[in-house]
Amino acid sequence: MTKTERIYCAGPMFNPSEINELATISKYLESIGYATFLPPRDGLEIAELFKEIPKARDIVPEEEQGWAKYYLKSAIFAIDVYNILERCDGVVLNLNGRVPDEGGIVEATLAFTAGKPVVFYKTDYRTKLFGEDNLMVTGLARSNSLESPAIVETAIPNEVIEGLYISGLQASLNKNELRRTGITHILSLGSFLDDPHKGEFNHKSFRILDNKSESLSSILPECLEFIQEGRNNGKVLVHCLSGVSRSAAIVTAYLTKSNGMSVDESMQFLKTKRNVVNINEGFQEQLRALT
Repeated sequence: MTKTERIYCAGPMFNPSEINELATISKYLESIGYATFLPPRDGLEIAELFKEIPKARDIVPEEEQGWAKYYLKSAIFAIDVYNILERCDGVVLNLNGRVPDEGGIVEATLAFTAGKPVVFYKTDYRTKLFGEDNLMVTGLARSNSLESPAIVETAIPNEVIEGLYISGLQASLNKNELRRTGITHILSLGSFLDDPHKGEFNHKSFRILDNKSESLSSILPECLEFIQEGRNNGKVLVHCLSGVSRSAAIVTAYLTKSNGMSVDESMQFLKTKRNVVNINEGFQEQLRALT
């Protein structure tokens, strides 16, 4: 997703603590440039509206108030579904609580079925399955949960220059979003060597740890060649686990080589496109030496 897009914030809203937690997620996403749909703020609050119906006896007779509640619930359902399917480009679901919020699961399922990214936020590990949520739930987000609103940013791909994107692992697994974006080539950097899409995209992977002692020189020429090939023939996504250090180092090297910038200028430019970028010091030193 790009930062001009809108994210639907879903989750439990049964008490002030839950509402505040959802608002914190929304606030963080907005602070980094995303628009959000926050149901308590942008939708209809069913609990508050139900309180008003008995007060409006002169407009809604008591014998008709049951119908008023029915139409109100239908309107809330329609508004939320419309926003998920038509106005928003992904869903962030707060999974905190003894069990996941039922409405939030429906909202995440709608987004998943429509091929939109789904990201889970979770810091509460009270679950029935040995610290794991039901796999039919976590599978909606490819079994990945995030522990901080700030980490939501790592799960979303960012366009760096025309035809070149950077992301974490989760975004690279979302086949529908990859297709929608037009990705044709995927460069994977980390401990995951298998192609999860079984040949549907041009895929190249390198095993490399996010450790300052790891060497970039042995993989850099092939990486840069693959990125250029991807841009020449479509669009390329470069990813590691979080899209913070390893993938950022390779993209920085590509920017330095192709755009005539210094390594530091390339890193600063990349941070304007993806503000979670934080290349480890060892990689930075190698990049300056190699270029």
